[in-house]
Amino acid sequence: MITYPAPDFIAALGQPFLARRFQRLVESFVDDIETFLLDSGLTAPARSLSTLLLVDDMPGLAIMQVAKQVQMSHPLMINLLSQLEQLKLVHFMPDESDRRRRLIFLTDQGQAEVARLRTLLPVINAAYAELAREINIDLIAVVNRLDDALARRGFRQRLDSIAEIRADLTPQPGQEP
Repeated sequence: MITYPAPDFIAALGQPFLARRFQRLVESFVDDIETFLLDSGLTAPARSLSTLLLVDDMPGLAIMQVAKQVQMSHPLMINLLSQLEQLKLVHFMPDESDRRRRLIFLTDQGQAEVARLRTLLPVINAAYAELAREINIDLIAVVNRLDDALARRGFRQRLDSIAEIRADLTPQPGQEP
């Protein structure tokens, strides 16, 4: 039983709320990186950095291709690209072979933004490396292992199989234990 008020209510709830704690960590990383980037003169939202790097490396991709590469839903990608277009970092051109598709390119301003970003990536990398050393865990290895395990068997599958086993073990009304 949790004694209220706990110093960190979510942490006190334990492992069932691990996803919420991961979410808090992600939000903290993204917010801190975004502040750092803004202070360093960048204008792009932190959540768009991988998209900008991809479009710089592979100009002329369609929206669906970019969404697939950065593993984001199509609607979220459209929203993100609209933000980047408003910031004048990307522009769209119709695909000559399929006028319904729009191809994405960096603007000159977007290319300058990516060039500045690339000079800051080693700083971000070093900050993660310092954190990893401090807690003595290879963060990338842990994330890769989690990705691999969940690719083999998703968390929902794990939940369903455990719930099924528990249901089989729980006596039903009128049934002897």
